[in-house]
Amino acid sequence: MFLPGRVLPQPPGCGIHQLLRGLPRAGEDQGCLGDNLGGAMVKLILIMLGLSSAEPGLVAHWSFDEGSGSIAHDGSGNGNHGTLVNSPSWVEGVKGYALNFDGTNYIEVPPSQSINSITSQITITAWIKSDFRSRGAIVANWYYDKSVTPAIGERAFVCTALGGENAGKFDFGLSPRGDGKGSVWITTRDPVSPERWVHVAFVSDGSTMAIYVDGELEASADAPSSIHVPGRPIYIGVWNAKEATGPELSDYFRGSMDEVKIYNVALSHEEIWREYSDVAGAGNISGTVKDLTGAPIQGASVECGPISVSTDSEGRYLLEHVPSGTRTVIVRKSGYKPVIAQVEVVSGETSEQDFEMAPGSEVVYVATDGTGDYNCDGVDDHVEINLAISSVEAMGGGTVHIKAGTYVINDAIVLCSNLNLQGDGEEVTVIKLRDQNNRRNWALFTGSGVSQVVVRDITVDGNKHNQTGVGINGDVDGFRIYNSSEVEIYDVSLVDFWTDGFEFSRSVDCRVEDCKVIQCGHEGLRAIYCENITFCRNYVHSEGTGNAGVRIYESSGCVVEDNYFNVYGFGVLINPQGGVPCGNNIYRGNYIEGHYGLPGIAVYAYDTPISGERFVGNIIARVDGHQEDCGHGIALKTLENGSLRDIRIVNNVINDAIKSGIYVEPGSDAEGIVAKNNIIVRCKEYGIYGDVASSYNDLWDNLLGNYGGGASPGVGDISADPLFSDPGRDFHLKSRWGRWNGTEWVEDDTTSPCIDAGDPADDFSKEPQPNGGRINMGAYGNTAEASKSRGTWVEEEGVVPDGFRLCLNFPNPFNRSTAVVYSVAEEGEVKLEVYNLLGRKVRVLVEGRLKPGCYLSTWDGKDDRGRELCSGVYLLVLDAGGVRDVRKVLMVK
Repeated sequence: MFLPGRVLPQPPGCGIHQLLRGLPRAGEDQGCLGDNLGGAMVKLILIMLGLSSAEPGLVAHWSFDEGSGSIAHDGSGNGNHGTLVNSPSWVEGVKGYALNFDGTNYIEVPPSQSINSITSQITITAWIKSDFRSRGAIVANWYYDKSVTPAIGERAFVCTALGGENAGKFDFGLSPRGDGKGSVWITTRDPVSPERWVHVAFVSDGSTMAIYVDGELEASADAPSSIHVPGRPIYIGVWNAKEATGPELSDYFRGSMDEVKIYNVALSHEEIWREYSDVAGAGNISGTVKDLTGAPIQGASVECGPISVSTDSEGRYLLEHVPSGTRTVIVRKSGYKPVIAQVEVVSGETSEQDFEMAPGSEVVYVATDGTGDYNCDGVDDHVEINLAISSVEAMGGGTVHIKAGTYVINDAIVLCSNLNLQGDGEEVTVIKLRDQNNRRNWALFTGSGVSQVVVRDITVDGNKHNQTGVGINGDVDGFRIYNSSEVEIYDVSLVDFWTDGFEFSRSVDCRVEDCKVIQCGHEGLRAIYCENITFCRNYVHSEGTGNAGVRIYESSGCVVEDNYFNVYGFGVLINPQGGVPCGNNIYRGNYIEGHYGLPGIAVYAYDTPISGERFVGNIIARVDGHQEDCGHGIALKTLENGSLRDIRIVNNVINDAIKSGIYVEPGSDAEGIVAKNNIIVRCKEYGIYGDVASSYNDLWDNLLGNYGGGASPGVGDISADPLFSDPGRDFHLKSRWGRWNGTEWVEDDTTSPCIDAGDPADDFSKEPQPNGGRINMGAYGNTAEASKSRGTWVEEEGVVPDGFRLCLNFPNPFNRSTAVVYSVAEEGEVKLEVYNLLGRKVRVLVEGRLKPGCYLSTWDGKDDRGRELCSGVYLLVLDAGGVRDVRKVLMVK
């Protein structure tokens, strides 16, 4: 037996053949290390003599087969030899020797040109055996020092074995910048048992990063596109990180390691399987695939992990080099339902598994009561749901109908293209995460590279209170859609998730409508590197947890409209920080309450430009809480190279902010910040603070003043009680002439000074008549719920006209607009409409119940859709109490 610590005989002048004679021969007693030891020592000798041939992309390979000494030799040929610190010991490994670390020792590898070749892709593989009592670094190039100010950071990559409540799991971190901004972490889902050899692989291809355990994918996430390699040493068995107080090194590994490798390329899943099976052993799986008549099916895809083969003309298949153990085999064929089986693979043997496939359908049912095409039993129901999705995918698309019931899942439901996934309603179709799943960095619904997808009428329960060791930073989301288009989600409720609700990344033309996100720990709605995402009529609510109702991050062309955000954080957060310009998004008609001392709307340009953002018709009802000290209604600021340009804040209500209404942080690179037609009242500091161009705003009862930080009154600004219907709850403006109360028009005994007080040049065409021909201030200006005014009377109030008639219009002919005067003799329903000479109605100017009087209405030459009409003769038609009056008008352009 060749024992650890044995010194090979090296007589003077010995050559390679003489050295090899000192190794055991096949058939000799080699102990439990078996034949691998001889091969390992041959490899070591080749390394030491400089005769090894490296794998493509291999940066370093430490086999730990030295058996003694203070150096861990690199077998890649790149010379990345490591120094053993505090004497880790040699023990029996999976291939020859391994090194054992006792929690005080480690290996330090100096920086090199080959290590610096890691720029966007990386693979780290190792065999490890640990007791998992505490967190321990496997390989680390992740330096930071928080003991100094400012903190020093040179982060690149780190992979660790976890302990404590996450014992038996692994995590993997990558950083595109030395300071750690933009870093991404992933953690495996299921723990492995202690004190056994486990193969782990940590991979990133610059788009997706993943962790594989014993050849199986255990975690994945979007990856940074680049990796910052700082030219510092690599550590094996310890982490070169220093907290504000503490030692220079931390997270010492306890246990054994063998065959540690680093590549500057991303290994494929199949390559990782092969590396794992080279040690663990492999076998084959073969069989036949037939239809229900017993006829062989040619061209069926038989898949096991990353391996896929097609059946031949006799329906036969052969899967080779499958790692030993219980393996899942799935068979797919267009026009057939996919089938699945668990197959026990024995090293060196061939396992037989036949399959029978039934015809597929474009509509597939999933049920819990045995009535579905795929039936669930409350255990790992994601398997049946995913098979149903695969079934319609094999048909080129279709509908998966999940019947009423509660479905318990333990892994992600994976969406495909051309899919309609629907339940029987949010109240009755519930998909729930299993108790003690405890997985981190994943989503219950995922879609990558998919299009033409609709999901509707279900509830998804994140069950966060029955998970251990996850928390907000566990990154467990409801939906995570990546690199996809035309994904639409309607009437879906997400409840009790640790992190985000609906997340879209690098996607276009997607929408979430009429959905609910309740008690999520981070963002309810999120768009990252996206274009044309719509979030409409959604309800986001959280108490005691959360970060934002919606977050827009490096995205453009998005619409955030008519949502309800009552959250423990930001209502709306625009926070790009990765250098990709963000802007030209619309935030319209949203109701916001924030309860953590953070802004209702935050526009934070961190090292990234933001431009063209539009905030229209939003209500920030209140911003309170003292956890943070920036509870402004709308806050704008920049950091580093960030900038703000052309930001328009129009027709909003900002009420009762614990700080200022609109706040531009001093020193920010901000230009073109415009506030108009807003009502900003009862803020605890200023109404408007900073470099903001103000006009036609009502600023009133703001504790430290209406203007501060250089802001000043502009044209049309007033300071008066806006006379809300119910201050703090209902922000419609009181009016003697009509106010919408949610169900009907009512009349008040007073009229708000904000009615007909907005910018005279702004469109008012959506306001109901009578409207005075001018937009109202506040959130309901130029909407169908704008409070009415008496209009412009041409006779003294109290004088009753003697008939219903169109009196005149001026000017006539007209270019941009014409004013129409008409009289109403008695209270009743009145219509004033515009027709072309073909008799087609093109515009409704007035429709509603009016009191007796003379009124003025304005026509701007547009139709009901807001389109410019061409020059010509049009007819004004007044219909009141059965009496019609008509007048010609000429538009000349």
